[in-house]
Amino acid sequence: MRPILSFLIVAAGLFLAACSDRSDDTAWSSAEVRPDQFALLPCGETGQHACALAIAGGKRLLIGAPAGAAKSMRPEDLRHLDAVMIFSLAANDLEGLDEVRNASWHAGRSEPLRVIGPTGLEEVVTALNKAYEQADALFVVRNGIPPGGYDAAIITAFTARSGQTVFDTGDLTVRRIASGYEVEYADTGIVRLHACRGNDRTSTADSVMPVGLSVGCEASDNDLVWPIKKPVFVSEN
Repeated sequence: MRPILSFLIVAAGLFLAACSDRSDDTAWSSAEVRPDQFALLPCGETGQHACALAIAGGKRLLIGAPAGAAKSMRPEDLRHLDAVMIFSLAANDLEGLDEVRNASWHAGRSEPLRVIGPTGLEEVVTALNKAYEQADALFVVRNGIPPGGYDAAIITAFTARSGQTVFDTGDLTVRRIASGYEVEYADTGIVRLHACRGNDRTSTADSVMPVGLSVGCEASDNDLVWPIKKPVFVSEN
């Protein structure tokens, strides 16, 4: 029995060590972002596609929704998600929208989820809600109604043009730009998140506040390059 027991102990140790190594890369949570901080958190298994969870002032905004976007989000992030912002209607930019819709509803989201993006988004959202009508009903039959209620399953669309403010709480503001979104929190400067397509860039002269951080696909033009692999704390008041 001793050799077997020794083997099990060694195997368990290796397993725990492996788990520990993996957890070091993701040993963060939105609970570590205080209300006076502004942070960008990585999305899930999204490859090289543009995606980040912005947390500031107690609000949670998913910017970009490629496939796998919801996989790294904790239940409380999903439950309290305030909005999803789509870069474009290209498949790579919204393949994960249905995942976010369903996961956030199952986690207990209590209001219809607001999705912001370019013209044509309304048709996409309408089709997505329609496609999941029966699946939503079956989920309720098998699992009961999620804490947020049955009607919270749906998502709503809000289309925006370049230069338009799409989210504003007074201290947290998001503006649509030609290449993506600008996020400003408590007058700490602009964070600009660019889509991964073409060379469409917005001049810094278009911003009232200086651009403090830029995230995109080209290392020479941006402070960070997609994908974000670890939390980025933009500011702390």
